Amino acid sequence: MKFLDMVILGFDNLRRTKLRTFLTTLGVVIGIGALTSMVSFGTGMQKNVTDAFKEGDLFTSLFVTSKNIDLERISEGDLESIGEALAKPPVLLTDSTLQAIKLISGVDVAFPEIRFPVKLKLGDKETRTTLRALPATMGRYKPFDDLAAGQFYQNDTARAVVVSATTLKRLKIRLRGLEEDDGAAEPDSLDEIVIFDADALIGRTIRVVSAVFDGSRLGLSPAGALLGTSKTPIKETTTELRIGGILKRSSAFTENRFRAGVIVPIKTAGDIPRLGFSSVWELLGSKKNRDAYNSLYVRVKTISDVEPVRKT
Repeated sequence: MKFLDMVILGFDNLRRTKLRTFLTTLGVVIGIGALTSMVSFGTGMQKNVTDAFKEGDLFTSLFVTSKNIDLERISEGDLESIGEALAKPPVLLTDSTLQAIKLISGVDVAFPEIRFPVKLKLGDKETRTTLRALPATMGRYKPFDDLAAGQFYQNDTARAVVVSATTLKRLKIRLRGLEEDDGAAEPDSLDEIVIFDADALIGRTIRVVSAVFDGSRLGLSPAGALLGTSKTPIKETTTELRIGGILKRSSAFTENRFRAGVIVPIKTAGDIPRLGFSSVWELLGSKKNRDAYNSLYVRVKTISDVEPVRKT
């Protein structure tokens, strides 16, 4: 039998069993489609997770502390390493230390970890949150290079802040386009805000209220102490800034290590009056350490730069 005869016979059989041929073809198509969909879904999920980690700084960041604690030894049950680390005198992390780290090959950006509690006031709304100071260079990285509205500040002395969408929600401000519109009427003034366009908030004045120590309030009379009218030596001070940008909410695959209610240029944050400590550990620390930083954040250029920079 010739090859042409075999082809003719095959098609003749397919014509006689049309239903079986159709069902067989349909099953093959469904199987291929299902397999393709499963592979595409898995590849897409893998890409989303991988891109989310690459966009963050999980594999390109280092934290420099004043004491060297070997976490690997601790995880293995060697608790003596904690005592050894605490017994050694701390290495002060000063501005000169920071400058030396910036000059290391492979370091892209380095800055001190500065954050402290504040109260934010927008119109007649207020909420308590954490202020974090970041340099303007962080505007090149995720999530600060893609804001919901406005833009990241351009220099470290700008009188602008970046507010998170979550903080605005705590201020009872809902942003149209970022949250579901509940159909409420557009407000006429800032004090009546329920739903607001994100771009309309850019440039608005926001007040940052911080706590400061006032030694003059300690001079109290004995009678005032007995009557319970004594005053605390802590008072509030207000700094007015403007909203320069609104930060999007973090996705389920990303972890923003610089999470804060409001982000301020690092030099502008230094001008905001505040207590000389932000935690009880700083309060109990020695006086000679008051001008030193608790920790430094270092971001390297590529993953391959992590180990050389760490060793240096």
